[in-house]
Amino acid sequence: IHAQPALKGLRVGLFVGGDALGAKVMGPESVITDKETLRASPPDVLLTNYKMLDYLLMRPKDQPLWAHNGPQTLRYLVVDELHTFDGAQGTDLSLLIRRLRARFSLDPQQLVCVGTSATLGGEDSVAGLLAYASDVFASPFRRDAVVGEQRVSDGDFLDNIAYLNPNPEVGPEDLVAALQRGVMDYLQLAWELYFSEPPAVDLASKEGRIALGKALKQHGQLANLLRQLKLSQHTPTFAELVQRLAGQVSRRFQRQPEQALVALLALLAHARAETGQPFVQLRLQLWSRELRRIVGTLREPPVVDEALEQLDGHAVEPLPPLLAFGDDQPPKDQAQIRLPLVQCRECRGTAWLTRMEQGHPADQQIETEIAAIYPVFFGNHEETALLMPWQGPEAQSSGGFALDHFRVCRDCGQTAAVDYSGACSRCQAGNEALVRVSRPRMLKSVRRGGVNRVEHEHHCPYCAAQSALVVFGARAASLSAVAIHRLFSSRDNDDRKLLTFSDSVQDATHRAGFFAARTWQNNVRMALTQLLEGSNEPIPLLELPARFEAWWLASAEGERERGGQGRLALSAYLREFMPPDKRYRGDFEFFEQSGEVKAPAPLLKLIRERMLWQALEDLGWRSQVGRSLNRLGIAALAWPLEPVRQAATAWSETVDNTLGYRIEARPAEGFMLGVMQHLIDQGALGLEDLAGYRQKFGKAYLLSFLSYAPPIGPGSPRPRYPANAKGEGYEVLCQASAAQSWYERWLACLNPETLVDRKQLEQVLAAALSALRDCGLLNEEANERGVRLWSLRPEALSITTAV
Repeated sequence: IHAQPALKGLRVGLFVGGDALGAKVMGPESVITDKETLRASPPDVLLTNYKMLDYLLMRPKDQPLWAHNGPQTLRYLVVDELHTFDGAQGTDLSLLIRRLRARFSLDPQQLVCVGTSATLGGEDSVAGLLAYASDVFASPFRRDAVVGEQRVSDGDFLDNIAYLNPNPEVGPEDLVAALQRGVMDYLQLAWELYFSEPPAVDLASKEGRIALGKALKQHGQLANLLRQLKLSQHTPTFAELVQRLAGQVSRRFQRQPEQALVALLALLAHARAETGQPFVQLRLQLWSRELRRIVGTLREPPVVDEALEQLDGHAVEPLPPLLAFGDDQPPKDQAQIRLPLVQCRECRGTAWLTRMEQGHPADQQIETEIAAIYPVFFGNHEETALLMPWQGPEAQSSGGFALDHFRVCRDCGQTAAVDYSGACSRCQAGNEALVRVSRPRMLKSVRRGGVNRVEHEHHCPYCAAQSALVVFGARAASLSAVAIHRLFSSRDNDDRKLLTFSDSVQDATHRAGFFAARTWQNNVRMALTQLLEGSNEPIPLLELPARFEAWWLASAEGERERGGQGRLALSAYLREFMPPDKRYRGDFEFFEQSGEVKAPAPLLKLIRERMLWQALEDLGWRSQVGRSLNRLGIAALAWPLEPVRQAATAWSETVDNTLGYRIEARPAEGFMLGVMQHLIDQGALGLEDLAGYRQKFGKAYLLSFLSYAPPIGPGSPRPRYPANAKGEGYEVLCQASAAQSWYERWLACLNPETLVDRKQLEQVLAAALSALRDCGLLNEEANERGVRLWSLRPEALSITTAV
């Protein structure tokens, strides 16, 4: 409307649910949304939904909207997504339209009714569609009222086909390199691949895109593509098209024929018809299946000899797939038992999940029904059993849990002793069908509601991470969020719009919030990446918040004081980087509704603090979760090496002279480097805001008092600190039980020949952290009960990139 002089003065209003506060006048990109303005001065065009229209016809306060309307006022009624109004909802709509007609005293011919839908059906459904529309709108419709698709045959579409051989001088690696330089470079090379000469007109111009469309109409490769699509009884997959067209590509594309098809599709997408409209309607669909009820085949891992035989070229019978969907029937020749899988969120260790009675694991029958296994795991039932791949005859414990070794028949689930050498006692399968496994003992006694009971712990049997076991898989929302991020983060996507559909209002509401939160996090990662890669040197950790604001916020003050480039205006900066879980604040809600920022300082402070938190999550305690900056190889927390070397030298001399523990210089330095990296991974950062959290044993609920931190549950990864006593957020240096702590295992790896008793070992480990403290890398403090703990000094750390 704004761009059409003939429509000057036309007023459009949007009347839906929500607060009454809104725009009182139309703008270039907005319509009237203030409800009082719409009531006092009704618009020429009213946008609403059928439920709100029902309210508008009934509520006394909305009667001014209709006060001056007569039979000649309402001329057009448009209902979008007409096909969704079926059953009771269709009846509601039809009666609502009849009430609207009665309010305006309209004859059937006075109101022009329009229904839009992308789901009209074929020619055989026209009669039913006309009857349906006539019932809904209470108006007759003629046959010519149905406006459907208009398609042309491939023969009419193509023009003077010439079969040109692909340019042999262009290969798939050339296309990949061109795409790295930019989209237009890629399209230029794709043209040269199919036409063997440079384009006569610039492909970036409108004329060049139209010329591309004319040239494609005469190309034999497009004719082959359309023929394959036409001959298929179903819409072929991308892989099927590649296979069918593989014989028509040059020799250089024999190993990567998909690159040739992608280049052709890219040209089709870029081309334009003579009218300037898209050349064809090219639609690519990604079908993904929700990864739920994922099961794993019960089997032993291949032995080294088999791997060597494969390398030598000898035929080795392939193993069946390990992962499958529990709802799918396995092939008849692969009828082995398949059990649900659990995975550690931190170390990614995986185990089979089943149900077993307590007692000796031999001569039992494990549960194989998936529906009976999941409830015991989620209910922490004592019959929950994890089956790890066999850890070896010498392994007595793993992750601090004692291990039971036994065999399980992969055909029927019967157990036997680990040294059993006969056939299965239940199904008579041979001994090769008896799979060796290890079961950790993970039960604990608890008292709930005054009743003592035994529960199964969900700690990791590999790395001992607390409450870290989750069922393996990914739901549709998570998969969609990843796909959305990949599409939106692509530099080739210059039209970043998203339209999602869901089966219910409740699902749509949940998905909208979920996608917003996930995409926000990924947007922040991209923003941090641009900042980090734009810096010529590592960024001191505590300077990151100010650097981030100076880099992105276009404020004269920020640029002058911090040398930033300011890429976003204040309003765009706030909308882009305000965390989704903090948008309920009154000052931010006022800004979203009015566009006015009364006091930006608190909002900017919150964003600065949150950006530091997000960076530390991705580089610290959540660095191995999801697509973090660390896991993608973009950035890492770094520390100066010289103080580490000094600490290693001082520590090795001290423990040798005072504790009788000898370790050579090289292993000592390796131990210190490993400790520093481990502290980074644990998020053991000595931030001032986390002082209360450290003092009170690292209890998870204390993090909720940080105004900028995201919601954190009891099992969520969070900062953990080395200490000489146990605590919820502490990592004990030396275990009092037979199980070893990470620090004990790490020291044993580098210096296995020198053994000390447990008390002396704790002193050795504490001395190592104290040496790092003396060199300025760690802080040492005592909590409210005198427990010693250590933390990384944030001022000693910096963020460095892979570049």
